[in-house]
Amino acid sequence: MEIIFLIDNEKNYPLNVDMLQDISYEILKHEKISFPFNTAEISLVITDDEEMKEINRLYRKIDSTTDVLSFPINDGKDIKSNILGDIVISYDKVKSQSVENECTVEEEIAFLFIHGLLHLLGYDHESSEEDEKEMFELQENFFQKFFNK
Repeated sequence: MEIIFLIDNEKNYPLNVDMLQDISYEILKHEKISFPFNTAEISLVITDDEEMKEINRLYRKIDSTTDVLSFPINDGKDIKSNILGDIVISYDKVKSQSVENECTVEEEIAFLFIHGLLHLLGYDHESSEEDEKEMFELQENFFQKFFNK
């Protein structure tokens, strides 16, 4: 399967695209999703807190920044399009949370990317405690697979 990344990283924040592609491949393989033309497309935006706050206010009506937002194309876990959607990550949050979580910036980006990709695939930690447990366990398992923490 080919994974196409559309990346918007205007400020040239350090980003390990190969790692994110490997993570994407593992998650999509785990989900056993077949895509048209055997291709999946993910849009990734790396931004700062100021722009993230604006996006959060515009789409969620929340007037504060956040670490990651996801905008899925598909409805829930019923994946019909090879275009999965958009993941937006705040690099400012990545830096501060990597200090709080005692991890590298690369690890924090990966953790947030996994979270965002699971949302694009229909996982939702806000719908029920059971769904939250399922999503967070998957997120942690995929993170551990790559970082052994």
